[in-house]
Parts: sequence; structure tokens; C-alpha cells
Amino acid sequence: MPLNFDIQLLERDADRFSLSVSLCAGAEVPELERVTVELRAPGGARLSPRLVLPVRGPLSERLSTPVDLEAHLPVPPGAYIMGVAWTAEGAVETRCPTDELVGLEAHVMGRKVLLPEDPIEELESLTEEDLTALLARLPGLRDAVSCEREEGGHLDPLGPDLVRELFGASWEE
Repeated sequence: MPLNFDIQLLERDADRFSLSVSLCAGAEVPELERVTVELRAPGGARLSPRLVLPVRGPLSERLSTPVDLEAHLPVPPGAYIMGVAWTAEGAVETRCPTDELVGLEAHVMGRKVLLPEDPIEELESLTEEDLTALLARLPGLRDAVSCEREEGGHLDPLGPDLVRELFGASWEE
């Protein structure tokens, strides 16, 4: 491929997106004609104005530039940023998802934690009937590790049974 083209989402607000757009020559030096970036809905509808970057001519070394996009419509889940770089050989497209925690780095490194909008006061325990139905559908849960309940009903993630089960160690109180 004559061109490596990448868009990275740096920051996101409700309707504003800060990006880093990177272009790098492959084996050959490509002649850039035009580079555009825009925000699109999952179906492809444009959600922001198309931004034409001031880039034209031979790309002999890596080029990286910050870009800010602002949506003119509400941004639905599944929206993405689309970039197109036109060269003499044709167009090169790249996409970047705008949803939080969909990138590989966010999954693997756990960079952000999303908290529920409404705090959960107390979870209800499954009834014996519900638990039986769940174990019938997911038999692997039979061997799952469970947590002990402390006084007051809170879960103790490091209770004695969990420590014994995970580490084969005894619990010293």
C-alpha cells in the first residue's frame, strides 16, 4: 500500500471530538491530492461538516496533525470518524469508532472506567428456580468462584472461601 493512514480519537465530549490524523508513506512516496475527515452515523449519514485538511503534494515523511470536529446533529451510538486521503493511485479510507471503550487499547489496558448513571443500592439474589434455569443454560457457572457476604449484606471479595478457592491458602483472621 502506498500510504498508511490512521485516525486516533484523543478526547470526546457530547458533540466535540479531538483527533490525531497521521499519514505516512509506504514503500513509495505518494502524491497527496486531498485529505478529508468527517463524523458519520452508523448508516453513513454525515453528522459534521467535512473538514478538508491543508495537505497536498508528495508525502516524503510522517505527517501528524490535530483535528477537532463538532457534530451538528446528535451523535448516536455506533457513530464513527471517517477519513479519506486521495492520491494519484486512488482513495485510501480509514475509520475510527467514537463510542467509548471500543478500542483495543481501552479493552486491554482498562484506561477508563464507566460508572452506572444510577447507583445500584442492593442487588437482589437469584431465586432457586432462576439459578437452576441459569445453570442449565450456562453450565460453566457451576464451577464459578463466589463471594462471601459480610455482616450488613455487603459482598466481601476476599472472603475465606474465595481465598481458599483461588490460592489454596488458609484465611487468617
